Amino acid sequence: RALAALHVTGAAVDWSAFVAGGVTVDLPTYAFQPRRYWPRGGLRTGDPTGLGLVPAEHPILGAAVRLADDGGALLTGRLSLAAHPWLADHRVGGAVLFPGTGFLELALRAADEVGCGRVEELALEVPLVLAEGDQVAVQVRVGAADTDGVRDIGVYSRSLGLLDADWTRHAAGTLGPAHPTPTPADQAWPPPGATEVALDDCYDRLTASGTEYGPVFRGLRAVWRRGEEFFAEVALPEPARGAAGGYGIHPALLDAAVQAHAVVDAGKGLLPFSWRGVGLHAGGASLLRVRWTATDDAIALTAADAHGVPVLAVDALVLRSAAALRSTGARDTLLGLDWVRTAPAPSTADPLTPLGLDPFATLDALAEIPDALLAEIAGGEPVATTLARVLALLQTWLADERVADTRLVLLSRGATTGADLAAAAAWGLVRSAQAEHPGRFLLVDHDGTDASRAALPAAVAAAGDEPQLVLRDGATHVARLTRLPAPDPAAPWDGTVLITGGTGGLGGVLARHLVGRGHRVVVASRRPGAVPEGVEAVACDVSDRDAVHALVAGIPELTAVVHAAGVLDDGVVDQLTPERLDTVLSPKADGAWYLHEATRDRGLAGFVLYSSVAGVMGSPGQGNYAAANAYLDALAAQRHGLGLPATSLAWGPWTSDLGMLAADTRRTRASGLTPIGVEQGLAMFDAATASDHPLVVLLRTAGPLTANVPPLFRALAPTARRTAAGASDVTPDTLRDRLRGRDADERRRILRELVVAHTAAVLGHDRADDVDPTQEFLELGFESLLSVQLRNQLAEAVGLRLPTTVIFDQPTPTRLADWLHDQLGDHAAAPVPSAPAEDTVGRLFYRAVHDGHLTEALGLLKAVAALRPSFETPAELDELPAPVTLVDGPAAPQLICISSPVVVGGVHQYMNIATHFRGLRKVMAVPLAGFATGELLPATPGAAARVVAECVLEASDGEPFVLVGHSTAGVIASAVAGLLEHTWGVRPAGVALLDTLSRHHGSGDVADYTAMTRNIVTRFEQEEGGAAQVDSTRLSAMARWLNRLPDMERERTTAPVLLLRCGEVADTPPEQRALLTAGDSIRTLHATHESLAQEDAEQTAQRLEEWLQDTVLAVPSGV
Repeated sequence: RALAALHVTGAAVDWSAFVAGGVTVDLPTYAFQPRRYWPRGGLRTGDPTGLGLVPAEHPILGAAVRLADDGGALLTGRLSLAAHPWLADHRVGGAVLFPGTGFLELALRAADEVGCGRVEELALEVPLVLAEGDQVAVQVRVGAADTDGVRDIGVYSRSLGLLDADWTRHAAGTLGPAHPTPTPADQAWPPPGATEVALDDCYDRLTASGTEYGPVFRGLRAVWRRGEEFFAEVALPEPARGAAGGYGIHPALLDAAVQAHAVVDAGKGLLPFSWRGVGLHAGGASLLRVRWTATDDAIALTAADAHGVPVLAVDALVLRSAAALRSTGARDTLLGLDWVRTAPAPSTADPLTPLGLDPFATLDALAEIPDALLAEIAGGEPVATTLARVLALLQTWLADERVADTRLVLLSRGATTGADLAAAAAWGLVRSAQAEHPGRFLLVDHDGTDASRAALPAAVAAAGDEPQLVLRDGATHVARLTRLPAPDPAAPWDGTVLITGGTGGLGGVLARHLVGRGHRVVVASRRPGAVPEGVEAVACDVSDRDAVHALVAGIPELTAVVHAAGVLDDGVVDQLTPERLDTVLSPKADGAWYLHEATRDRGLAGFVLYSSVAGVMGSPGQGNYAAANAYLDALAAQRHGLGLPATSLAWGPWTSDLGMLAADTRRTRASGLTPIGVEQGLAMFDAATASDHPLVVLLRTAGPLTANVPPLFRALAPTARRTAAGASDVTPDTLRDRLRGRDADERRRILRELVVAHTAAVLGHDRADDVDPTQEFLELGFESLLSVQLRNQLAEAVGLRLPTTVIFDQPTPTRLADWLHDQLGDHAAAPVPSAPAEDTVGRLFYRAVHDGHLTEALGLLKAVAALRPSFETPAELDELPAPVTLVDGPAAPQLICISSPVVVGGVHQYMNIATHFRGLRKVMAVPLAGFATGELLPATPGAAARVVAECVLEASDGEPFVLVGHSTAGVIASAVAGLLEHTWGVRPAGVALLDTLSRHHGSGDVADYTAMTRNIVTRFEQEEGGAAQVDSTRLSAMARWLNRLPDMERERTTAPVLLLRCGEVADTPPEQRALLTAGDSIRTLHATHESLAQEDAEQTAQRLEEWLQDTVLAVPSGV
């Protein structure tokens, strides 16, 4: 404030000194307005009582709830450096680490919640790393008390800024009853006969060991020694002293007590690893007098306040070095590109017409332009040649209005396997073209088999909104980002690391990181600049083959290469030239290939390529950059296939102004990604280079993916409830609903509001009022890339194909809205076709349920089912319901899951469980006949069992399998197992019933399927939007299948049977739970009937795998 006062009076102020350490930020592209730009306050915890919770009254934990089933408790909160800035004063290896004393504090608060006075044991499993900008959800879960009053406890966290992040357990242990409070300690202080230990450079020594303490954590005042006893006085520094009363014991205060031991132990940076026998006798201390004694592997500690009143007692504290703690805080961010098999496409599509060498001649010769045309990406050509050809084709295609409604299919062979590096680069270029022109291009890679070529037309016809497909042996696969398994820490590189482009940007950041870890680092750049201490800089143009080979030959102990060189020359596809392609490809793609050649025989431990998500997902305005990065990804795959080390890191945007990546940050924020902090990025680097996957995608999102999720991200997006409509939720149908019946002026107003709302969103405004509809787009801050984004959003909203130049042809929002009105013409007010008649049945059914007439409602469904066509044998069907592969893996037996015969059942219900078997064993799912429009229903119980059995035979393909059924599907699985064994002589390796009702139907043990149906329908009807999600087809199919269940099982299987019972009672009525029967093996899940396939799916998968190992694999299946 003082400097500001001097500045406004004309004094010269050296602002660079005042803001040292800050970063450059980008200004908006639009002119500043007289608006508030001061940062708003951070998120505050609301009143949890309105959510049925109790305020936790704790600085970290905001709410608590006692669990109904076992008397346990769940405490929740949120951590961030913004809300808890004092945590930034606790760093290990440069990263902010939540202190081990913090986990103990959370456990003490949880113990207080359930009436326990003692933490019997708490062991740290995974450290919690906090990066700038992170928002981390925290849960502390306390289990039921045993006969001695002991309870289990676990501390969990999940990042709120990662893609569908999993919960990580950081600490676990037990709580127990309190022990008597010890008598007050001797008040003589300092302790008589003790010798003071010098602390002059203690924090310097701790920093040198890798543990950096900021002001709040520098609370160590004095240390004394008396024989084998040690004493210390610690106090919270002034900035944190006022907050002490909110904690049982402030983590920074207790951490200072632990530091005292590190000081007398030769300055080793030891951190808390496990606690045993901890009792808190008084809370809110800001000063402690500590006494401890040490053994070989632990210390015993007591602490009192300034008056000798006992505060804390610790029977045993085990310490470990920082290096020994496995930091997996960044591992949740590791993603891979997976090709997921889709359901077979209909085989009735017309053959595709190839464009040929002269696209114009082909188009001139066609009497009618088809929906799709085919162009092949020739293999075996140099990268530059291939890219120039593809670029020319894309530009020609976009310029020809005759194909404005036609999709160009670009066919390659080997682009996704690393076999054809040029084709891979072309895929990167086309991905950017797809981002700029949605729906105009489709990428297809095939394996050259006759089956794949024959399947091409049908796959293209069924592609929908998928932008890229892979055909393998005739099967269609689509691209999905999936979470990679957490890697074990890698052995450190032993030798010299070469970093290209290492004098600035990300290369410079990495060089400092590696030097700090003891590596010798050589950085190579065309124009070497300043480098960190301990780094050797050399001049080298990585686009020069001879220079690269000479550079590598001059490093005798080279152990790893990190290729981070690159340049940008951005432009939309229409504006690119072969020269602009080469400008970006030379240092990045050519440099990578020359490094590959030069190091191929050097026995490297690491070969890391700095790539970008632009190559994986496409980036508008960066076709050349995307091409270069896609080349790197393919080169890594090729090296991996050759048995050479290779990791291509496809980075998302970074926070700092790191040269080339700063432009990435500006460009990708609008896509829902959030920048990666420097500390988190370096942690990601360490985790990713320990992975054995050739491509690792590293990115963060601004929040959970919910609406309008691109296909690439769909495997990561959770199922979300629909929210109130905004500008991005407008569809052609909803727009026409609003326009119908309005006069021309009112329709223009509605369209103007739509254009203004999307304009504001693209520019980054939080209010549509910030956009003047009469101001020209260029004045508002639009350039070519923003214009493409606005064009694409409006095209999706109004359902029209809009020209690329529409923003410039119609220079203001008002003129653009008027133009859209003229283009829509009579269609703007066209009526929407009436709802199909079958929806009337659904509305009548749910109205009856809502009014309490459930019996009549079920009767309606049975009547509708009776009117639908049915089959007596599967031979009457045109084709069997197609099994779906959920995940793949080599282990036998595979799992074949049966869909539940309920209104929301289907193969999707097993996806969460299947995820945990990825890479281990194949998991398939079988749909039930009659749930899709046009499908026949089984007429009899025998027909129902037989059609599922034949689907299972097709899915198993002669390999051993286990049948799995959740809830009512378990009845079907049991019946099908018996049918397979006694009719075909095929015995499953086992049958797993997931919380299934009785499969016996004898006297006194008959499942009440009418009551069960009532429960399913009532629960679903009560869900938000549930009644609107299904039609009469699914409702009547449910009625038929549930009606046939009691009589489906005719023969019992002799295969091993597992019944997984749920140990938590949720919605399942007691009368149903009483019907659960003992199978050959009974195991219990700490889950509800619904959660076992959702949030508790990992536990379900673990129990299944345990049973497979213990039981099924010990018993051969009979065939």
